[in-house]
Amino acid sequence: MKRWFSNLAKGSMITADVRLRRLGCFCDSVKLSPKGLVDLGRRDLKALQDLVQDEIDRLHSQNYTPQYIGVF
Repeated sequence: MKRWFSNLAKGSMITADVRLRRLGCFCDSVKLSPKGLVDLGRRDLKALQDLVQDEIDRLHSQNYTPQYIGVF
């Protein structure tokens, strides 16, 4: 996570902060920590892909715009 954030911050600290907050919101929504997401992806990539798709579908059903969903 630190490397990911640091890499983003090289381009823009604001972008890095926004993406970190969005990752936190996603993790809260799916009830997993960032480490839990990584562990899930290592254990079962299809399950992680399904989790992300389910969250996209949930946001879509709540009438969020495709642009918002794309950056979320």
